[in-house]
Amino acid sequence: MTTITTCYHCQSPYDALVASWCDCPVGDPTLVCPSCTSCFCLATTGYKEGFWQVAPDELWRRRAERDATADELVPGATPLSRPVVLVICSDLAERVETKRVLGGLGCGLVFAATVDQSLELARKFRPALLIADDRVDDLEGSRFARALRTETGLAGTKIALLSSLYRTASQREEALSRLAVDRILTRPLVADEAGHLIEALLS
Repeated sequence: MTTITTCYHCQSPYDALVASWCDCPVGDPTLVCPSCTSCFCLATTGYKEGFWQVAPDELWRRRAERDATADELVPGATPLSRPVVLVICSDLAERVETKRVLGGLGCGLVFAATVDQSLELARKFRPALLIADDRVDDLEGSRFARALRTETGLAGTKIALLSSLYRTASQREEALSRLAVDRILTRPLVADEAGHLIEALLS
C-alpha cells in the first residue's frame, strides 16, 4: 500500500506511509520529504488540514503509534548531551530555526514556550545556558532572570537574551545590567556566535 503526497516545499511526490517523522521541537511533528528533507511543520494550516483529511487509516495508525511513544522521545527520556541549553521561544518557525542552528554544536537542547515552563524545565534539566527570545509574551524585564537565579542549584546558570533591539555597545551594556543577563545575542541566531558564547560562558 502506498499513499503518495506532494511535498509543500519542493513539490516532489513521496510515499507518506514510509516517510520519517521529523524531530522538530513541536508538539505535533510532521513527515519528512525524502527528496529535500523538509517536513511540513511550517506549511500553511490549509496544507496540514488537507493532508490529514485525505490520509488513509494506515497513516492515522502510524500517527497514533507515534503519539503513544511520544514520552520516549521527549527530553529527559534519554540522557541529554552536556552542556544542556534551554531555549525560551514561543514562535514555531523561530524554534525550528534555533534547533537547526544549535543542533550541530554538540549540546543538549530543551525548548520552553513560556517563562513558567522554562523554570520547570530548568529545575529538571539544570541547563548550563538559557537563551530567551525577548518576544516571549511573559518575558517581563529581569523577572525571569532573577527568578531563575533564586532557584536552588540554578544560580550559576548563564542567561543570554536573543534580541534585535540592542545594536550599540552602550545599549547592550545598559540592557545587560537592567535585564540581569550575561550576554545578548543578535537575532537571527548565528551558529558561530552561539558557539562562541557557549564556549566562553561554559569554559
